[in-house]
Amino acid sequence: MAIIKAIIDGNYNPTGLAMLAEENCKATKEIIAKSLEGIWAEDQLFELKQAYDQYWFIQGQIRQCDRQIEMHLTRYRAYLDSGAYTMQKEDRQEKCS
Repeated sequence: MAIIKAIIDGNYNPTGLAMLAEENCKATKEIIAKSLEGIWAEDQLFELKQAYDQYWFIQGQIRQCDRQIEMHLTRYRAYLDSGAYTMQKEDRQEKCS
């Protein structure tokens, strides 16, 4: 992500961009730098920015969903722990049939 962010911010230097690669990347910095050489077309940079923004928007949506799920699970656990929910043996057998 650091490389993409740097490109969006206007850094097109292949060597500088390669230095931003994560340490666990299998490719060498030289191969990464060579891969980043080329012409940066304005329309492609625009598309890259759109995709980058969309990625972070969706990450925010996922975080909101996670918080909502956690809230509901907390309430459900409290409900179960309160003892308000009990199912008789006959009810369980009836629901399973």
